[in-house]
Amino acid sequence: MSPIAGVIADRYGYRAVASGDTAVILIGTVPLLQAGDDLGDLAWRLAVIGIGHGLFAGPDAATVPERTPPELMAPPEA
Repeated sequence: MSPIAGVIADRYGYRAVASGDTAVILIGTVPLLQAGDDLGDLAWRLAVIGIGHGLFAGPDAATVPERTPPELMAPPEA
């Protein structure tokens, strides 16, 4: 999911994608609170949460180093 999210983030911006991905995680988490004993019932909720995390990881990993001030970055090792 991360490569797909990266392409979307390049087109629409990282903030919009991160907000959407957080909404997907929430859509999976709220029903998880009411999950029953059925394994299939639990599985689809966890799958939605996993998709949200997969979509969030790529843009987040690209944005953090991009926005970190150079003085806080570790120098490259020789």
